[in-house]
Amino acid sequence: MSLLKNATCKVEAEINGVARELGTGFFISSNQILTLNHVIEDCKGEICISKCYGQDKDDKLTAKVVDKCEICDFALLELNEDFRNNYILDLCKSEVIEGEKWNSFGYLNIEEGQVFGENLEGTIKMVIENDNELPQDLNLYVVPTIKSDYSGFSGSPILNEYGDVISIMKYQTERHLSAVSIKKAKPFLDKNGIQLKPDRLSSFETYSDKVFTGFEGRKNECEVESKKVMKNHSPQSILELRKGELFYPQKKQTLDEIINYLRKTKDINTKLWKGWIQLLTYVELLKGECQNANHIQIKIHSNEVYKKFGLFKKEKNISISLNLNFFFTEDESYFKVARLYIHNEIEKDKLTMHTCNIFNSHQDNFGCKIIENISCPENSGPSIQNVKVGALSLKQLNEEVIKSDSLLMASNNLENLFINAIK
Repeated sequence: MSLLKNATCKVEAEINGVARELGTGFFISSNQILTLNHVIEDCKGEICISKCYGQDKDDKLTAKVVDKCEICDFALLELNEDFRNNYILDLCKSEVIEGEKWNSFGYLNIEEGQVFGENLEGTIKMVIENDNELPQDLNLYVVPTIKSDYSGFSGSPILNEYGDVISIMKYQTERHLSAVSIKKAKPFLDKNGIQLKPDRLSSFETYSDKVFTGFEGRKNECEVESKKVMKNHSPQSILELRKGELFYPQKKQTLDEIINYLRKTKDINTKLWKGWIQLLTYVELLKGECQNANHIQIKIHSNEVYKKFGLFKKEKNISISLNLNFFFTEDESYFKVARLYIHNEIEKDKLTMHTCNIFNSHQDNFGCKIIENISCPENSGPSIQNVKVGALSLKQLNEEVIKSDSLLMASNNLENLFINAIK
């Protein structure tokens, strides 16, 4: 909330020396402000800016119009004075999802609202597509308040749950508030060289922060390795390949439905993609193949004991191509999920390759202190001798890396973990 409030300012446009238009704006750079054109289009005097973070109440700030657009109703302002605001908001060109939560801050046109400002929150009520008759393309549901008049909020930033600006508040109708999305205003923003953050599914960079926090000496090394795999993969590409098979139990939903689900469940969405960064980093450490999210493979070397001529036992080091399946589950029990998955696969006779199934979850203790062999679940029928199968949790992989003294040791520990899982 502090960033949102500190990046927001009050916009007043003088009309004839007496009347004035009141609105809100927000900083997108240290001296540039984004608001709506209808707030300033009738200005016959100065555009006054106030309530900026760090602005002394005796300091007068004014702004000039850099550019404006009637199609999207956006206006870009620049301060005339030598004032800089260090609090700026990022604009995001992501798709806006109906039902998505939002919050905003603005200067309501009442005495208290003009002095202190007020925050609003709600959900996206409706996305209006392919309608160019009006600038606004979003209808907003606002959490009920005692207010009935939201004038003064025009130009306020609409933030999603990640703190990115996805639209700007436009005006109030009888039944809802409306807004203009950043996506609709993209031509105007591009024209003025305003950088837009990509959709959160288009790059892993959005989720790369704090992925390896708590990994002590391996943190920086893992971050370096992770950059290699993040160049070749994105959440979008993995979603398109795996769709509902990202999850266990599998989600019987279309790709759009899954994307909507993830956008509305921030914690699961973040945990899901941070988990993929960790897994792909470990595959990189093991020099495995992960170009295709449906075909992740590593090489492990296992000592196998067998009888020669039926007389004596002998050890032989063999190389195994091990396929990895990576699933996210909302279930609280690792054992339940792992047993059920392997049991079902054996029943369906799908175990045709050496496979280790790795499960991730948003549950904090999911996969902790696993001491039980999961690879031969109870009541699953006879084991398949020619195909090795096992299960691990992502938490187990993380723990092996954390306790390692070097990346080489981490690779060895991970390989041993996979070998033990499929024995």
